[in-house]
Order: sequence, then C-alpha cells, then structure tokens
Amino acid sequence: MRIRVFRIWKRLYEMYFMSNETWLRKRGCTIGKGCSIASRSFGSEPYLITIGDYVQITAGVKIFTHGGAWMLVHNSIEKGDFFGKVNIGNKVYRWVLSIPFFISCIRQQN
Repeated sequence: MRIRVFRIWKRLYEMYFMSNETWLRKRGCTIGKGCSIASRSFGSEPYLITIGDYVQITAGVKIFTHGGAWMLVHNSIEKGDFFGKVNIGNKVYRWVLSIPFFISCIRQQN
C-alpha cells in the first residue's frame, strides 16, 4: 500500500512540478543548453530524440519516433516496425502544430 501511494505522489510531482526539460531528460532525451520546451508529446521513445543548444519548442509540437507505416507493407514484412532518431540542431524554433517524424534531421539556418 505504501509503495502504491508513493508512486501516485511521484507521478503527481512529475506531472505538475517537474520542468519539461527535466522530465524529458529523465526519460532519456538528450537536450542541449539554453532550451525552452513547452511540450511533452515526444512519443513513446524519447531516448531517440536529440535536441541541440538554444532550441525553442512551443506547446502543441509533437515529435514521432515511430510510425504506423508498417501496416502498408505488412504483407511483405512479417514482423517489423518503422522507427528512428530525430535530431534537432542548434538554434531551431519549432512552432505550434509542427510534427517532425522519425529519421529526420532539423538543422540550424546560417
């Protein structure tokens, strides 16, 4: 019973008091310095996401590390899934409703 109560309190703390950057780092996401992240919609594998320095990600941004495209070719591939890394470079701004997909690289503009 005590462990269950502890888990509930821990989850509530993570949801309401932990910053998005800390929450994502705890799940394995690599985040550079000076970032502002207002979203937690980073899919089920945030450890596949790398974010560079001075990146701003606004609320509403979703980052997918895998997709359901395997359903289109499920007859030719017995067991498979499509997933990959998402790399966001330095000095990048991602705005509302932008959705980077897996195997994508977003670089800074010089």
